[in-house]
Amino acid sequence: MTKCKDIVYCFDDGFTQCTLVSALSAIRHTPSDIKIHLFHGPLADANRTAVIKFCEAHRERVFDIDFRDRLPEIGGSHITKFALARLAVLMNFNKRVLYLDGDTLIRKDLTELLNTDLGNCAIGAALCPTHLSWWYKSRSSIRPGHHRNSKVVNERLAATGLKDLTTYINSGVLLVDPARIREINLAGKFSDLTIAASYRWHDQDHINILLKDYMHLIDSKFNSIWGNLSFKNSVFPSELKNAQRLAMTDPTIIHFAGKQKPWRLDKVRLGMKIRRLLFRRIELKFINEWLEVRQGLSRKIDALMQ
Repeated sequence: MTKCKDIVYCFDDGFTQCTLVSALSAIRHTPSDIKIHLFHGPLADANRTAVIKFCEAHRERVFDIDFRDRLPEIGGSHITKFALARLAVLMNFNKRVLYLDGDTLIRKDLTELLNTDLGNCAIGAALCPTHLSWWYKSRSSIRPGHHRNSKVVNERLAATGLKDLTTYINSGVLLVDPARIREINLAGKFSDLTIAASYRWHDQDHINILLKDYMHLIDSKFNSIWGNLSFKNSVFPSELKNAQRLAMTDPTIIHFAGKQKPWRLDKVRLGMKIRRLLFRRIELKFINEWLEVRQGLSRKIDALMQ
């Protein structure tokens, strides 16, 4: 018996296809009693049909839910305001729930993650490689870019009120205990979308600030950002780098965070182009795995349309 029985996605029209790809990969790697809830905003006709057909194909496991609440506007980010919806949606559950971003791909069995012991914590999440990179690069005064990274770190600390960034988490994979959030009297604040929208990193900042004392760090293999390849940098402590071994080589969940996506490889900045030259083989493996699942999704929906 798994401790967590529900998986949640929140997505807008632009994230429909990738969310269905992720949901299909979740179905492949979870027991049949795990339910998947697709919360979404208004969808174009083709995407609406795709969601309906996907739910029909997995009638006992997947549920389609329209989310029509008004969301605050956000700015200064490549993400859309619908990312805030998860803060409201997650508190609709009474028992533990696993939230997944739509740009994730589940590669291996999720039972270990679903059964994670949170202790007295309210949420489980993996470290954010971006914030860790800024932090450790700012600590070394002899490294190129030290001043730039120090400036970024100081801005992040000032904005969040955190003492450091060594436990700052990425919010793309969240194992949430809503009952515990209510127990520590933070349910109202957790669902305050206006406050979350005011932060630079929006709901991710909000979760890090609000639940910093109730955060359980899960293994990064459950939320590997493009393979967490930034941890190969010598700036990271050896102990931390060693802990990332599975996240970098054989993660359970790969997270295609950032502007570059497997379905949109033209949106690549110079730094990303350089990284792809260095780690092309590893990234291509994950891209091809995503494309394979998408192909399976297309065949499934096409068959239902006939």
